[in-house]
Amino acid sequence: MLWITLDSVRHDYTSLGTPDRETTPNLQAIAARDDAVSFDSCFAHAHWTPSSSASILTGRRVSSHGIGFADTTQVARLPDSLTTAGERFSRAGYNTACFSTNPYLGPVTGLDRGFDIGHWSTSHLDMLSGAGIRTAVKYLLNVRKLGGGFSLSPRDHFDPIHPRYQTEVVKGWMRKLSRDGPFFIYNHINSTHHPYNPPVTVLRRYLAGTDLSAKEAIRTARAITDDIWGFMAEERPLTEREKTALVAVYEAEIAYHDTLVAELYKYAMSLDTPVIVVVTADHGELFGEQGVVGHNLLLSDGIVHVPLVVSGLPDMESRDDDIVQHIDVMQTILEAVGADASGFEGVNLLKQSPGFAIAERGPRPSNLEAIRTKNSLYGGEYMTDALAMLRTDTWKLLRNGDEHHLYRLPDEGTDLAKSYPDVVETLSEILDERVSSSPTVEDADATAAYDPETLSRLESLGYL
Repeated sequence: MLWITLDSVRHDYTSLGTPDRETTPNLQAIAARDDAVSFDSCFAHAHWTPSSSASILTGRRVSSHGIGFADTTQVARLPDSLTTAGERFSRAGYNTACFSTNPYLGPVTGLDRGFDIGHWSTSHLDMLSGAGIRTAVKYLLNVRKLGGGFSLSPRDHFDPIHPRYQTEVVKGWMRKLSRDGPFFIYNHINSTHHPYNPPVTVLRRYLAGTDLSAKEAIRTARAITDDIWGFMAEERPLTEREKTALVAVYEAEIAYHDTLVAELYKYAMSLDTPVIVVVTADHGELFGEQGVVGHNLLLSDGIVHVPLVVSGLPDMESRDDDIVQHIDVMQTILEAVGADASGFEGVNLLKQSPGFAIAERGPRPSNLEAIRTKNSLYGGEYMTDALAMLRTDTWKLLRNGDEHHLYRLPDEGTDLAKSYPDVVETLSEILDERVSSSPTVEDADATAAYDPETLSRLESLGYL
């Protein structure tokens, strides 16, 4: 079992969501196989990595595990009362390994529990140390193709090399673990998260027809993503040039990582044992919609609608048009291989469909405070109380504290709550039965502690 999570990849920026976007042809080819299925309506459980990853690995909604519900500086550790997918696979006789370049997915939050092998990278050098000389030589031979061109900045070369090394490390462990029996590998690839720094040769394809150079596009995008609160404080839309640069570097990152996904998939298929492969994203990204850049404040479809492809699990194609979530997929796989999935809050997709998706975000008053430190007259209004979303094919309900807002999709700007009170009541009952406005797990009090290196990494990703 190989689960690949790409950070920050929204569904409609893939070839699966928008066929005219030539960003993920390899993932599209995997989905087209007879033993694979692409789910067009997969929704993440949250707007950011700590919460979404914890839901994937515990089978619980955000208020049920508590990780990432509080503000960015108070991320909780995994409660002892909850069992991870790694622990469940391990008890079922699987060898387990996890690879992560995001500090929130690892020992900091306790999400490393249950994994026999763990590569928890907080710096570029951590993952490189496990890749070996062969991979280093392989990269150097292709440095002009995969790196930052003729840039003298180490960052411009390290950023593209990092996912390449991670791919080689995962392939090596797939080979080793498959010799000893069944395995479960969870591979979180963080390099699709901003700041974007794709290989220059890939980026140039997405700048064709513009007068932007690769260097200018990266610099323009980075000026925005390195100070997201500052940009939002300006209360202005992205200029056409800024939007072009941001989208180009983002699409180039996705396209580059699509080749790595294909490489991992091909390697998994070459093993002597059948392998279930899942490819998805933990959340999406916004590019100026509703005044937001990145993935914060909102639970709009641009943030929660993510790609999902499952290969090697028979009969899943019957649910490809249904709304699904990651907890459903993990529960389905655990039960399919005979592992314990008790306590999961999803459904077995081989037996039923959930019918709706739920996402959550804890209170975020500090986000508005951060914006107002940049502009004391900032007039933007966002829902800062605990926010919960229930989404069907037709409707999206948002519960913000005691308030309810209703939208007929795909329009997420016109609140119809007063026009359709019966719909609000029906959806609210479903939501209230399943999620709380605060964490419900009793032992969710421990807060993650960060060493200086981890703090530096989180700051570079815009978390702190």
